[in-house]
Amino acid sequence: MHHIKKVIIPLTILALLMASLGQSTFAAETIDSKLTLGERRQAALQAAREGRFDSSLPAFVNMVAEAPNDIGIKSDYIVILTWAKKDQEALTLATGMDITTMPLYCLNALAKAARNTSQFDKAITYYEQLIARAPSKLDPSLGKVLTLIDLGKFVDAESELTKLRHQYPKNAEVRSEEHTSELQ
Repeated sequence: MHHIKKVIIPLTILALLMASLGQSTFAAETIDSKLTLGERRQAALQAAREGRFDSSLPAFVNMVAEAPNDIGIKSDYIVILTWAKKDQEALTLATGMDITTMPLYCLNALAKAARNTSQFDKAITYYEQLIARAPSKLDPSLGKVLTLIDLGKFVDAESELTKLRHQYPKNAEVRSEEHTSELQ
């Protein structure tokens, strides 16, 4: 038993030390400011995809400050804010942006962020813009239906579902939402 303590305790300490060194190196990683704007954008996007918001978010703050009129960078930043569960910050950053021209991926993230923060009227506006700009996509229509349900507008939600049932008669997601609406 004494021999086991002599081996296990030092190994445990070594493992904990290595883990803490690995985490601190990982957390301290930043996006190299010597890279071009495009390279920094790609590096920050990759960091965000890997869940490293501690390095991607500050990089995007700097890039938006450096190129405030670059809609692509601002849109990427908005989406990454939503990935980091910073929905209100994303919505605030989007204030003043033209929803008729912003990239659809950004508009979709904003619609979900508005719904997540109970800003249902704003979510409806975003979903309607998505539907107008990409009428063949089903997700925005379903998002609008769910938001109408959140608002307690069950008759409106049912009306939207009826339209969707005619458009997508065999779609399982539409049938699932139909069931959700009936439960309300």
